[in-house]
Amino acid sequence: MKNDSDPAGSPELRQKAESLLGPESGAGEDIADMSLQDIDGLIHELRVHQIELSMQNDELRRIQVELEKSRDRYEHLYDFAPAAYLTVDEKGMLLAANLTATALLGRHRADLVGRMFSSFVQREDQDIWYLHRKRLLETDDFQTFQLRLVKNDGGAFYVNLECNVVEESGSGPKQIRIVAVDITDRKKMEEELRRSRDNLDLQVQRRTAELKNRAEQLSRLSMEITLTEQRERRRIAQVLHDHLQQLLVAARIGQEVVVSKMDDALKPDAERVLGLISQSITDTRSLSTELAPPVLRSSDLTASFRWLARWMHENQGFDIKLESEEQIELESNRFVVLLFQSVRELLLNVLKHAGVKSATLTMKKENGYLGISVMDRGVGFNPETVWKNENSDRKFGLITIRERLLHLGGSLEIESRPNAGATISLIVPLDKERPAKKEFPGCEIHGTPVSALTSAQQLTGKISVLIADDHPVMRDGLSRMLSSHPDIEVLDQASNGREAVQLAREIVPDVILMDISMPIMDGLEAIRIIHSEFPHIRIIGLSMYDEDDQAEASLNAGAVAYLSKSQNIDLILSTIRGEV
Repeated sequence: MKNDSDPAGSPELRQKAESLLGPESGAGEDIADMSLQDIDGLIHELRVHQIELSMQNDELRRIQVELEKSRDRYEHLYDFAPAAYLTVDEKGMLLAANLTATALLGRHRADLVGRMFSSFVQREDQDIWYLHRKRLLETDDFQTFQLRLVKNDGGAFYVNLECNVVEESGSGPKQIRIVAVDITDRKKMEEELRRSRDNLDLQVQRRTAELKNRAEQLSRLSMEITLTEQRERRRIAQVLHDHLQQLLVAARIGQEVVVSKMDDALKPDAERVLGLISQSITDTRSLSTELAPPVLRSSDLTASFRWLARWMHENQGFDIKLESEEQIELESNRFVVLLFQSVRELLLNVLKHAGVKSATLTMKKENGYLGISVMDRGVGFNPETVWKNENSDRKFGLITIRERLLHLGGSLEIESRPNAGATISLIVPLDKERPAKKEFPGCEIHGTPVSALTSAQQLTGKISVLIADDHPVMRDGLSRMLSSHPDIEVLDQASNGREAVQLAREIVPDVILMDISMPIMDGLEAIRIIHSEFPHIRIIGLSMYDEDDQAEASLNAGAVAYLSKSQNIDLILSTIRGEV
């Protein structure tokens, strides 16, 4: 039975315990069974616990304040980041967007959240978004790609998207985090750079075609000068033979008659005049032979070089050793003349500059080419200085020879070094032995009369083609197809008839593929103009249709053929090559 005087059982003590532990603890009842010492210890522990709880509460409040500050900083950084941040669910619906994203799309945040991200993607690029979203969800790989988004006002712009997949609880629904950066300005700069590059490429192509055209003209001019020189030599030789020599012979005959009737006192002077006339006849005959060697009237190149070796020995004291595996005869006399003139200039260069009185002339046929080499053991020279712009008759002669060979599709090779002699080789294809292409009547280009230019096919072995069509895809397709064939070279493209006429005048191709229906100037009018100015250019009319009247109109305008664009490619190639 409890003692009423026991302090542990006093009502004040029970009330104090309950105030510390709480009425629900039942401490007020249990404390009656404890000693005073135990009660003091319990009270001490309770106070310590109360202090610790108070400190923990203070720490929690401080941490909560810090968390609030961190969250505010994060939200500020998230909203005002330089890139747009968006979150979409597996179906592509927007779950969150920062302020940069709202500014990028020109919409309020409330207008973004809950809508499908694809609704902001330009229609043509939506397949790109669906494809990458599918890959992201299947592979969880980080992906970067570009597409066009649409603002609220309908304006489209380019963005670069960096996407990755996250799962909030590790196994819950997947979300796609998107970082979007506006790259419209960069795209514009890239497009401007591409246009500038394309324009530069076009200018380079045109300049290259112009330089090639001028080089061909120069080569042709060099050859024509040589042939003209030979024709003039032959004309002068003919004049000497048919007129001057005949007059001299008549004078000698008359002088002989006079001498026979003179008295002895005047006969020596008359005989001296007779001797001078005879010497003049000899000299004019020699000059006539030198100007136009009769041997050049044949196509026997070996015989021509034998005559040249004999002539240089007799007139210049220069010995030539001729080495040839066989008797070489060419189909074209013009070809013989060009090679003869070139070799003679090389031998005269050796005579003037090499410091020797002999040389070796070698001829050899191999793999469809004819090689002619002039070798000497003279002072030699540095080949790198040959093509520099320095005054030298040797360099001028070599340049002239090179241009002749280029026109024939050949080349000039030089091997030399100071004090070690020189070997200069002329290499020409034997399939160029045919007579030179017949010249066409003069035509007007911007008011200047010109003659037909040498075919690029004759010079390079390739058929040069100009494509005229107002559809870029068609032009590009034809260009790619034709360029895949090694015997065809696409020089340029035109998008209308006027451009086709202008480019034809600038680059003079072998073949023009001409679309009949084009803006500014149609194909038929372009065919008429080009055919009137360049009748040697083969123009092939093209159209999407097969009407006979179109074909007849094209052929009447000057086209060599009329083909449908849907025609078999082999037929188009055969027509370009002139096989049909």
